[in-house]
Amino acid sequence: MVRSVAPRLAAGLVAAVISIGLLGSVAWLFRRDGAPLQQVAAAERACADRAYVSERDACMRLESRHGAWARAVPACAAAPPDGSPRMEC
Repeated sequence: MVRSVAPRLAAGLVAAVISIGLLGSVAWLFRRDGAPLQQVAAAERACADRAYVSERDACMRLESRHGAWARAVPACAAAPPDGSPRMEC
C-alpha cells in the first residue's frame, strides 16, 4: 500500500505550526508574568527575618511587586567598595 505523501506532509506542517505556536505562547507568558531570579532572591533576602511562613510569603509577594528596584537608593547611602566611611549627602 503506497499512500500519498501530501496528507503526511500537510499533517506534519500543521503539527509543526501548532507546536511552535504553543511554545511561543508559553515563552511569552513566562516573559510577561514570570519573576526574574534576581528579583526573587532579593525578596527572599528582604524577608528572611520573618518568623512565620505566612508573614514571609506575604512579604515576598509585596517585595516582588515593590522591591528594591522600585526604591531609589541615593549614591551616598551605600558604603564605597573599599570599606571607607560613607560620604555625607
